[in-house]
Amino acid sequence: MTKALTTEAPQQSEPIHHSMLVSDINRQYPQCGPVFEKYGIAGCGGEYGPAEPLFIFAAAHRVPLRELVDELNRALRGEWKDERGVQKTQGMAEAASETLYKRFVFGALFVALTAGFGLGLVNLTRITLAQSFYEISGVLKQIHGHAQVFGWVGLFIMGVAFHAVPRMKMQPLRHVRAAKCCFVLMLVGVLLRVLAQPLARHPVGAAALLISGILELAAVGLFVRLLGGAVLRSEQEREPYEKFIWTSVAWFAILAMWNFEIVFQMFLKRSVGIPALQDALWIHAAFFGFIANMIFGFSLRVLPHFLGLRETKTWAANVAFVLWNVAIFLRYPVEQLAWAASVLEAMAIVLFVWALGVFARRRTKIEIKGVDNTFVWFVYLGYAWLLIAAATPFHADVFRLSASSRHTMAIGFVTPLIFGVSYRVLPIFNGVNLWSTRLMRVSFWHLAAGSTLAFSMALNNVFGTTWSYAWSGIAGFLVFAALVMFAVNIAMTLRTRAEKFTRESIVKLTTRVTELLEIHPDIRPVLIHGGLGGLAAMQHDPPRFVTIEFAARRHGIDPQPLIKLLNEEIQRRKKHESH
Repeated sequence: MTKALTTEAPQQSEPIHHSMLVSDINRQYPQCGPVFEKYGIAGCGGEYGPAEPLFIFAAAHRVPLRELVDELNRALRGEWKDERGVQKTQGMAEAASETLYKRFVFGALFVALTAGFGLGLVNLTRITLAQSFYEISGVLKQIHGHAQVFGWVGLFIMGVAFHAVPRMKMQPLRHVRAAKCCFVLMLVGVLLRVLAQPLARHPVGAAALLISGILELAAVGLFVRLLGGAVLRSEQEREPYEKFIWTSVAWFAILAMWNFEIVFQMFLKRSVGIPALQDALWIHAAFFGFIANMIFGFSLRVLPHFLGLRETKTWAANVAFVLWNVAIFLRYPVEQLAWAASVLEAMAIVLFVWALGVFARRRTKIEIKGVDNTFVWFVYLGYAWLLIAAATPFHADVFRLSASSRHTMAIGFVTPLIFGVSYRVLPIFNGVNLWSTRLMRVSFWHLAAGSTLAFSMALNNVFGTTWSYAWSGIAGFLVFAALVMFAVNIAMTLRTRAEKFTRESIVKLTTRVTELLEIHPDIRPVLIHGGLGGLAAMQHDPPRFVTIEFAARRHGIDPQPLIKLLNEEIQRRKKHESH
C-alpha cells in the first residue's frame, strides 16, 4: 500500500491506475490534461494538481473513478477523443431552443384572453342577464371548451415541456425549427376551429373545420415525437414523476386523434355541434387524463424543491396514479360505474395530496431575497380546490353539479397551478426576477374570489334565483381580471432581457451557471465544494437556464452562502491576477 502511494513518477509504459498521484499523472503525461478539464477539475492543487492518490481526488470531487481512470489511460494511448466539440454543438442547439417556450406562452395567453376566458366571460354575462343557461348555444360552449384545452392549456404545456423536459433529462431539444412549426400548427388549428365550427354547415366552413383537426393532430404528433426523442436519448434513470408526464402526453395524443375523428364526422354531416355525450367524454379525458396528469407530474418534480416540502411518499403517488387513470375509463362509458369512478378519483386525490405533502409541515422554509413567496398561495389554492372537486362528482346525473364541478377543476385547480408555477418558474427560464410581485398578489385574490363564486354555478341549478346567477357573472369578471393581470405580469417578465454575465459582474441568484463557467472556468471546483455536487458527475456544463438559485434548490442548499463564497473567490483571484 505504501508503495502504491509513492510520489515516484510512474513509467510511461505503466498504465494509469487508481493509486497513482494526480500530480505525477499531470507532470509525466500532459496529454491527460484535457481529461481532467472535461471533468472540471483541472488546475486544482497547483500547476500539476495535488499530491494525492487519484481515487481520493476523484471521491472528493464526486467524479466516477472507473470512468476517469479508463479515459486517462485512453488519452495516454492516444485513443481518447475530446467530446467537448460535440458538447459545444449541443450547447448551440440548446441556446437555439432557449427562447422557444416564449412563443408558446404568448400564444396560450392570446387564446386565453380571446376564445378561452374571453368567450367564457361573454357567455357567463349573457347567461346572467337572461338567468338561463339555455341562452347560450352548445356550439359557443364547445368552442370555448376546445380553446381552453388545446389553446390555453395545450400551448402552455407544450411550451413549458419543450423547455423543461429535455433539460431535466440532460438532452438538447433537436430540430428547433420543427418545434416552431409545431407552435404554428397548433395555434392556427385552434383559431381555425373557433372560426370554422359555427360555419360548418357551409362547404367552406366544413373544410376549414376539417383542416383545423388535421393541423392540431399534426402539431400534437410532432410534439410527442420531439419530446419523446429527447427522453429516449437520455441515459438518466427514470424517475417516479415521469409516468404522470408520459401518461399525460399519451392522453394528449389520444385527444388529438379523437378530435380529428369528431371533426371528420362533423365534416361529413355538415354539423356545427358535437353530440353532448361525446363532448362530455372528450372534456373529461382532457381534464383528468391530459391536464391533471401533467400537473401532477410537474408538481412531483418541482414543488418539493421550491416549497421545501418533506420527502415525497413515492409509493402513495404510484397508487394514486393507478387509481386516477383507472377512474377515467369508468366515468362515462358505463353509467352504473359513475359512483365507483367518483370514489376512485376521491381516493386518488387524497392519496396524491398526502404523497406530495403540500399541506404537511415543510422540511425547510424557503426564503430567498428578491423572490416573493406569494406563488405558494396559488399552489395551496389549487390543491384545496382539487380536494373539494374530489367531493363533488363530475357526472351530470349526480346532484346536478356537472357544470360546477367542471369549472371547479378548470378555475379552481388548473388555473391556480398554472399561475403559481409560472410566476415562479418562467422568471427562472428567462434569468430575471418577476416584473411585479404586487400584481401577482392582486391577481391571487381576484382568482381566489372568482373560483369561489364559480362554484356557485351549482346553486343556479338548485335554486335558479337572480342572486345565484349574479354570482356566476361576477365570478367571470373576477377570473378574467386575474388572467389579464397574469398575462401582463408574465409578458413584461419575458420581455425583460437577462443581464449578461461578464468578468466585472457579481454573482447573483439569477446568474446562470453556464455563463459563470464560461467566464470563470476555474470556478467549477468552488461550485462543487460549495454544495453543487451534481456538477462533478456532469461531463458538460448544466443547461443554460439553470441559475445559481435553481441549482442550489435542486441540491437542497441555501444559495446565499454559495453566492458569497463565489464572489469572494472571484475577487481573490482577480487580486492575485493583478499582482
